[in-house]
Amino acid sequence: MDRKSYSSDDDSSFDDELPYLQMSPPPAPKSTPPTPNGRLKLMVHSARQVVTPSFDPLTPYLAGKRQANITVLEEDPLTGGVGIAVNHDGLIVYIGRTDRMRVIYRDFTVDKHIDATGMCVLPGFVDAHTHPVWAGDRIDEFAMKLRGMSYMEIHEAGGGIFSTVDATSAAKTSSIYNALCIRLKKMAESGTTLVECKSGYGLELNKEVRLLEVLQQAKSSQKNTINMSITYCGAHAIPRNSNMEEATKRIVDVDLPYIAHLNKTGKLDVENVDVFCDRGVFSEQHAELILWKAKSLGFQLNFHGDELYPMNSGQMGARVGATAISHLERIGEADMGGMRRAKRTVAVLLPSTGFAMRLRPPPARKLIAARVPVALGSDFNPNVYCYSMPLIMNLACVYLRMTMEEALVAATLNAAASLGKSDKHGSIVYNKFADLVIINSPRWENIIYDFGNHGQIIKFVVMAGNIVKGPKHFDGSLPPRLRTDDVLQKRRRRRSTSLKMEGERKRRHSKCSPPPPPPHSHTQHQSIVCWYEEQIEAIKRKYKEDLQAVTRRYDRALNSKTGLYQCLVQAASHNRHERTDADDIQAGGAGSSSKM
Repeated sequence: MDRKSYSSDDDSSFDDELPYLQMSPPPAPKSTPPTPNGRLKLMVHSARQVVTPSFDPLTPYLAGKRQANITVLEEDPLTGGVGIAVNHDGLIVYIGRTDRMRVIYRDFTVDKHIDATGMCVLPGFVDAHTHPVWAGDRIDEFAMKLRGMSYMEIHEAGGGIFSTVDATSAAKTSSIYNALCIRLKKMAESGTTLVECKSGYGLELNKEVRLLEVLQQAKSSQKNTINMSITYCGAHAIPRNSNMEEATKRIVDVDLPYIAHLNKTGKLDVENVDVFCDRGVFSEQHAELILWKAKSLGFQLNFHGDELYPMNSGQMGARVGATAISHLERIGEADMGGMRRAKRTVAVLLPSTGFAMRLRPPPARKLIAARVPVALGSDFNPNVYCYSMPLIMNLACVYLRMTMEEALVAATLNAAASLGKSDKHGSIVYNKFADLVIINSPRWENIIYDFGNHGQIIKFVVMAGNIVKGPKHFDGSLPPRLRTDDVLQKRRRRRSTSLKMEGERKRRHSKCSPPPPPPHSHTQHQSIVCWYEEQIEAIKRKYKEDLQAVTRRYDRALNSKTGLYQCLVQAASHNRHERTDADDIQAGGAGSSSKM
């Protein structure tokens, strides 16, 4: 299993300001020491890739250049790809090699298995900003926008939020609840496993409480489908027949204390408070009063800011300690600096809003350069009807000029941080909830690149170990056959064949018989000792015979060389004698001639 870390250059000044983000290289995937004969909720087998923003569970978010940091675990064909094990609490207890996972948990009972062969596993998406509870629609207003009317012009003419408030007030609670559940299901099927859900279409205390109760009911009924973080957004607009002063005073003195009381009694579980801080809605001063009151009551602060006009929302959010500020299409440099110095305020960007309303996009690149953590949300509402986070990531890349790595981090870990939930959500890390999106693609980038086909490319959606979306007739009761089984069997067969051939070769060139089986008794032990003695004697005889054969060959060679030497000597001697006789004859002839 290979691990690739895609990161950017370090920024030393950023390290000085955020020491808790100074990360060593990502630790190796961990696994919990299993209890024998335990039980697991889910096993994911043989994934081609597992992608996560960070392997450090203590990293709350990634900002600046580090927002492009992701870790990709790649499959190794010889080890069966990447596996994930999930315990019965929905927490990840193992990330690593599939073959090792099967060995560690071989005695465990597993409820469900997912064969992720050839697929990629990503963290479940976190939608950091939605308005999902309302009735009616705004199809007519969409046509008005196409004719050139601005959002505020429609709002001042009685449309916009007010039209949805009227339709919601006239609708039955059951119909509002059913519509909400349908929307949540569509979000879940699009890969969203955690969503922030705002009220805001009541504007009066009793109507807002009704919507919060609907959200609370859906949170309970959909707990195995999608996680919800509920936000009170009673300051979404100024009610008719009221003004900013009266609305602010009512929210501060009556609404917020009552909702806090409902939280304490267990009737509601509202985590965040939102204010629409913009011109024509709530001013900076009035919004700050509401936020300070909400903070004193223990709520997280997560508000609209600088959408249509610059309202110094960044500096105000830093003063009150806001967890997140949404929109920020008109944010200035000073506000970016304030958010950076706050070190905990996340910028939630909503590219679908600017796209649908023809607004200039928020300055994502400047926010990232200013080291402000950037998150993404769909802003699902009657005005921006989008519940697909894959589409939002594509818009963030094309419209906001973010990289794919930055968009993935913004839609997972940083979005969870904007809700104060990055300790258990937003990344595939040991002891975090198993919120997973499994796509039928060899590369994780296809979830952004193939933005018009996310319904087909997303094969499984898992929320806390529960399979929310899967193929038709999916069973998952039996573990899949490892992809490497055929490869390993072929290698074993090849090795077995080669060993057999080697054994045959040795037996042909050796008089040794094959060894007997392992001993099971004293008699067998004695027989094995005798066998080894026989083998030793056979080896000695063989070496003795070989030595004798070598000696004979050497003697023959030596004898042949000696005979050749003698022949050469004799030939040389014979030649010498012939030359001597010739000389004598020649000498005798010369003597007789002289005598004549």
